[in-house]
Amino acid sequence: RCGESSSKWRYQQRGGYSSLDDPGLMLRLSQPHILESLSQTPFCDLSIADKLAILSCLVSQILTFSAVRDVIDERMEKIKQGKIELRSVHANDKKREQEAYQKVKDGEWTLEQLEKEKELLLRRKQDQGRRLKELNEENQNNQVLPLGQDRAYRRFWLFTAIPGLFVEHDDRHAGTCLPKGTPALDLGLLNGEDPVVYMKRLFEQGSNKENLLKTPTKTPITPTKTPSKAKTPTKGSSPSKAVVAAAEEKVRRPLTCWADAACPVHSDQGQRVCWAFYQDEAVVDVLISKLNKRGVREHALQAILEDDRERIVQSITKCPISWLNANQCPTLETRKSSRNNPRYDNANLNFPPGTPSEEILESVLRDLILETEEKINDGCLGSLKVHDRKAWREALANNSYDQQCEKVVWGGNGRNNSQGESNDVAGEEEGQSRPSTPSSEASFRDLQLDASVEQRTKVRELASAILQLEQSIDNKYLKRPLGKEEKKENNEKGLKAAQVARERWEASLMASTSLSQLFLHISTLDSSITWARSIQKASCRLCRRRGDPEKMLLCDGCNKGHHMYCLKPKLTSVPQGNWYCPKCKPREKVSPVKKSRRIFTEESDEEEEDLSKNLPVGQCKVCRAKGPLIICESCESGYHFDCIVPVLRKIPTGNWYCQKCRRGSAAAAAPTTKKGYRQ
Repeated sequence: RCGESSSKWRYQQRGGYSSLDDPGLMLRLSQPHILESLSQTPFCDLSIADKLAILSCLVSQILTFSAVRDVIDERMEKIKQGKIELRSVHANDKKREQEAYQKVKDGEWTLEQLEKEKELLLRRKQDQGRRLKELNEENQNNQVLPLGQDRAYRRFWLFTAIPGLFVEHDDRHAGTCLPKGTPALDLGLLNGEDPVVYMKRLFEQGSNKENLLKTPTKTPITPTKTPSKAKTPTKGSSPSKAVVAAAEEKVRRPLTCWADAACPVHSDQGQRVCWAFYQDEAVVDVLISKLNKRGVREHALQAILEDDRERIVQSITKCPISWLNANQCPTLETRKSSRNNPRYDNANLNFPPGTPSEEILESVLRDLILETEEKINDGCLGSLKVHDRKAWREALANNSYDQQCEKVVWGGNGRNNSQGESNDVAGEEEGQSRPSTPSSEASFRDLQLDASVEQRTKVRELASAILQLEQSIDNKYLKRPLGKEEKKENNEKGLKAAQVARERWEASLMASTSLSQLFLHISTLDSSITWARSIQKASCRLCRRRGDPEKMLLCDGCNKGHHMYCLKPKLTSVPQGNWYCPKCKPREKVSPVKKSRRIFTEESDEEEEDLSKNLPVGQCKVCRAKGPLIICESCESGYHFDCIVPVLRKIPTGNWYCQKCRRGSAAAAAPTTKKGYRQ
């Protein structure tokens, strides 16, 4: 598992990446024409090379994110630990097998016990093989690496996205030619014999050169002349063309270095198949047999192909040959999918062939704006701030635009687009560009001037329509990135951050110069709307039904739906302002009832004086003075009202005990220990 220190370092320092390692910046510096084209041209109209460059940049950019790299590292660490465990289990099984043979040898085990142990170890070995296969498949899903290279530096690939065995021939991995080319053996000396057997026999017979020709062999060996005895051409004479051609023919083997301009490995002249694929199991077997066991690259490739042969053959059988080369399988019929997906029934979106991509994108974008506005309005998520909603929608449907308001304001600086004003905002955006951003030869203003006025007008009108769509949504139905977090509804920081994000989104929207950029902005808006809170998806909390959306009320507290006729009492009209269901309705503060307290007056004092006349008269035990006394029920001692602590205000209704008697009764009730002492 990735350590906390490494993870923290990645989040803070981007894992050692600098600005020059940023794929987006490097694309801007190395191929500025791509960004220039994207500012006005849709992605589908770019060349294949530019499309691949953009996709490669996006993939590389994703891989620089620390969160993605942490996930990949965790998966790779898991695979590594799994392989370590498999090696440990394999070593233990091997040791266990040796111990079993030793026990049989010592006479501790019988042959039947040995056979049972072998069967158990065989099942464990099969389980280990399946586990290793699973780990290899997981490893291929995490990283894409070639199986190996052959003598011509061609790389062999096995992808998970598309089945099949593919071969890539790229000049970047070949290097430069050898000084004298790849050494080649004269196949004429073999006489049909295997080269390995031939070299082995020469090595064995090399120490007996004087008797080499006298020793009978199955295949005769043609003696070769030494360089000293060979005839050398004299000065002024030139070798014959036949000799030169024969020498060149001996050296020039397929897929080997020729050390000249026509080299099939290192030269880029001539037509070369950059990508190829295998479509037959027999061809794979021929490939494995033809690879050179003595070669560094081909020996490793041969071992991998032999180990993964079963998986490679299964992948080849599923290879879509008709997609890769239509001439290979012209008679095969296209299999129709059982899943009905209308999005892919017509790749041209039911437009006639040859329709410009700009026209298709504009039509699709207008339909998307109308569809989103309808969902917002019917779901009670907001409403357009226009004079006539119907006229606004009809204008968009008729390839036009009617603002239906005096002006549209966007951004934090109060910029607006009044009805009938010029749509050129190049000067506004030019001053806001960052001075540190590398720029190409053509600036943003130059790009806008090059574009057609009609196209700029359409982009600006559709951008204004999307802006009106965004401003029609209630803030409480927006989530991140354009809204606030649901957990921090009352956080001022969250509200301010959401406001800043919306202002930046609005400014970027109105600075768009192509339809593709408008698609990006409306997709961001769509992902920021909490569609789950739409009334179209709400069900009544009481009857559990989704019908009658016109009669459905959404609670402003829990956002649950309630039919007006399901409430008790029933509602006949939509209430004004916020409405809360019975569970979320705030409790009304009830004013507490004041308890009537007895007010002592002179009359009540006189009544108490009258009551004291009925008390016995005697000597107080405290002050020793005579007067009306209250008698203790236990000790029968008398006390004045004022002498009792605390002072009594009125005659008690029941039995009364003095303080001394109360203490005595409390002490008598206290528990005692075994020795009789009180605790």
